[in-house]
Order: sequence, then structure tokens, then C-alpha cells
Amino acid sequence: MKNNHITKIVCFFSCIFFIIEIGVVRAEIVEISPSDTAIESTATRMISYRHQEHMWQTDDSTTHFIVNQGNLGAQNASLTLFSSFDDGETWTAMRSLFNTNEQSTSDGILVDDELSLVYSTNTGKIKSIRLQYNNTSQAWDTVQIDIVFDSTSLSGLNPTIANDTHGRSWCTFISRSNVLQKSYLRIFQKPDSNTDWQDTGLILGMAESFLTSEMSACPVAMPNGIGVVYTTQNEIKWAYRENNWPVEQEWDEELLFIHQPPYANDPYGSHFSVATDETGNIHVATIEKGKLLYLRYDSQTDTWETARSLTPNLRIAYMQTTLAGDNLLIFFNVLSNAGVLQSHDNGDTFLFSHLLNHPPRLVTGATYSMPRIETPGRVFGEYIPTVQQYIDKNDVQRLMYFAVTP
Repeated sequence: MKNNHITKIVCFFSCIFFIIEIGVVRAEIVEISPSDTAIESTATRMISYRHQEHMWQTDDSTTHFIVNQGNLGAQNASLTLFSSFDDGETWTAMRSLFNTNEQSTSDGILVDDELSLVYSTNTGKIKSIRLQYNNTSQAWDTVQIDIVFDSTSLSGLNPTIANDTHGRSWCTFISRSNVLQKSYLRIFQKPDSNTDWQDTGLILGMAESFLTSEMSACPVAMPNGIGVVYTTQNEIKWAYRENNWPVEQEWDEELLFIHQPPYANDPYGSHFSVATDETGNIHVATIEKGKLLYLRYDSQTDTWETARSLTPNLRIAYMQTTLAGDNLLIFFNVLSNAGVLQSHDNGDTFLFSHLLNHPPRLVTGATYSMPRIETPGRVFGEYIPTVQQYIDKNDVQRLMYFAVTP
């Protein structure tokens, strides 16, 4: 128990220094202990990546969750959609996405209980699927399945999706050329449900070496267009197009932030999380030298504000942004545990409100050194379902569950 005691002391003082740095006055930090889920995996990408959305709540407050189960999923179908109808007590496997393996990742958006997903397959394709949730039967019905990208010379990975206000879908992903040993951030679009996905011919940023594909993109729906927050090497950028522009027209671009050396270990440049609130403000959480970094697009002024650090160096590597009504929350790892920042003024100020503690390693024999976190981008109920990934004593990837009340 000695090591656990030391860890708690370190966490406590880290939190105190953190509160002093950002000027937060808070009488009490709520500590929450987890419950275990029965969801298991052999994949380190169990809930990857941070810039992708893997968890949603439907109108009946049911939580749904895409997990990569690796070899523990259905045959040739590692990506699995789970649902919990009892506030996280149990999880039911609802759908398997076939032709996926432990390298596959996904992203999705939920609108009126219709879930639109894009995902990478075990053969280098990018596919999309639309599922409709029936809250009476508590089941998912398939609406449409399409191939976004398929090439004999290129492989696709790391996809994301967004819909604009004209009913078009946009998909960004990495395409890798085995011949040229290069990687590219591509943009495809689907004009409507009756048409195929189309290559816009546009590339975000510059091509990168095959071996160092430090690039990821997250498309964001805007009132009059579509934007993309994306990373390339050590930069964070913003690209934007208006709805009435020709598809092949180059997007406007803006440099948001340049990371300084020594750089974080982020092989896919994916350690950032994006959320858009009801007034159109865009909130981005990422990292810089172990600190939590925050960037905000102000919809009133139509400008990106200067990035600012919200914490000292707490060895932060993983983060998630969540909107609960008018409340903005940022979940992030504090060493191997998780902390929660909340803002009630659209990101002007933050309060440190929760510390999510896992059991001591000496008791469980588990490894908590890669504390990936997943939450829905938007919640409507009284609590925020939160999972954290860990490795149990049998070397199996697992998830612990927290119910966080804002």
C-alpha cells in the first residue's frame, strides 16, 4: 500500500499546484472511484484516437460506445458497438463492424438518434455506415453502407466525419502510399444519401514520411460551411470552406499553434479533442510539454484566440472535451488517474472539480500507465459516462467506468 500512498500524495500536490496556477478557488474536489466493465480487448487501440468520437447518448439517455476488441471481438470484426441501458452497470454488444481488425479505428456523429460512422478496414479501405436507433426495441437498424475510399496502391486510416448544413457529409483520413513512402491527409465528400463518396482532390498540409505520419484531422460543422482542425508534424492548423464554394476550391487556412521541442510522443498527431457548443464556439483541448493546452474559436468575433495552458506539467497525454448543457468539461489524465476541469462561461475560466481514482496497482496487479479516457462529446442526462483504459494482471486491455455528475 506504500506506493499507492505515495501516488495519492503526488496527485494531491499536483492538483494543489494546478489550482494555484490557474487561479481556481474550490472548497472541495470530488473524488470518484470506478466500477469495472466486462468489456475486454487485445487491442491497444481499444478506444483510440482522442480526436475521434466513440461514445454517444441517444434521446432516451442510453449510452452507446464503439470499442475495438481486437481478437476478442467477433471473427473478422474487431470494432463492436456496445450499448448500456442501465447507466453503465452492464454493456451489451449490439453490432459488429466486419472486415475490421485491431488496427481499425472509427469516428461517428449522432443526429436524431441516427449514427453515422466511418472506419478503417483490415484491407486499408475506409467505409461508412448509417445506423438508426429504435428506442422502443432498443436496437440499431442499418440504413446504408458505403465505401468511402478503396485503392490498390494506397491504404486509408484514421478517418473522421462531419455533416454540413446543406446535407453533405465530409470525411478526412490519412492515405498512405507504399510506393512513394508518403502519407497524405485527404478530404472526401458525399453530396447526399443517394450519391457515392467523392474525392475532392484536396490535401491538408504537406505530405509526410510513411514512417512518421504525425497528422490527424477533425472536421467541424459550421453555420455556413465546414471547418477542419488538423495537425501536421508539430503544428495545429484550421482549414475552412463556405457551403457555396466549388468542391475543388482550396480551403482557407490558419496556423493556430506551433509545438516547441522536445516534442511529445504522438505518432499520429491525434492527441487533441474538439467540441462545438450551441453558440458555435469551438473548444480544442490538447497538450504541450505535459500541460493541458486550450484553444477556442469565438463565434462572435469569428477568430481563434491565442492558445493558453490550463495546468502545469502533470504529464498529461490524454484528454476529452464534453458539453453538458452550458457546461464545458475537459477530462485529462493526472499521472495515471483522471481529472476534470469545468467551465460555466464558455471557456473563459475553469474550475478543477473531480479526481477520478483507480484502485492501487499493488491490490489489482493492473497497469495504468496508458490512461486513455473516453466520454461523449455531448450529454443530456444527469451524469457523464466516462471510461478509462487499463491493462489487467492477465495482460488484457479493459475499461473501468465512472459516472461523473457535472
